[in-house]
Amino acid sequence: MMYQYEPVGVCSMRMNIEVEGEIIKKVQIIGGCDGNTKGVSVLVEGMNINEAIKIANQSSFGLC
Repeated sequence: MMYQYEPVGVCSMRMNIEVEGEIIKKVQIIGGCDGNTKGVSVLVEGMNINEAIKIANQSSFGLC
């Protein structure tokens, strides 16, 4: 299933997230800091979506 998320308070404009079951298969981040978007995409691919959400909620993203 494909999801689109439009974050608030960060420099990225949209995230396209492909999920199969509870596993993140692919992430494409539109806009934002190039290195950060590539790094986050690679780190969460293959991760359980609930674990990725938990980590993101504990982090201080948005400091571009």
